[in-house]
Amino acid sequence: AEEGKLNIDGSVRKFVEGLPESWEDMTIAHLLSHTSGLPALFPEEETWPPLLDNSTARMFASLVKLRQTAPPGTRE
Repeated sequence: AEEGKLNIDGSVRKFVEGLPESWEDMTIAHLLSHTSGLPALFPEEETWPPLLDNSTARMFASLVKLRQTAPPGTRE
């Protein structure tokens, strides 16, 4: 971002193919500050070993099914 190669205030959909249209207002800055409006991806009761068994493609497929629980830029 400091070198002008990335605009953290731009939509994440500009940088990652396959994200839902409903994520258009979500920015990289929202993801970095945990204010994307998405639910917690790894609840505290989740353990790491099952997560390590997932491929990147499988994790991405699960991620894009998430629905925002709040508007981007807010916290719950």
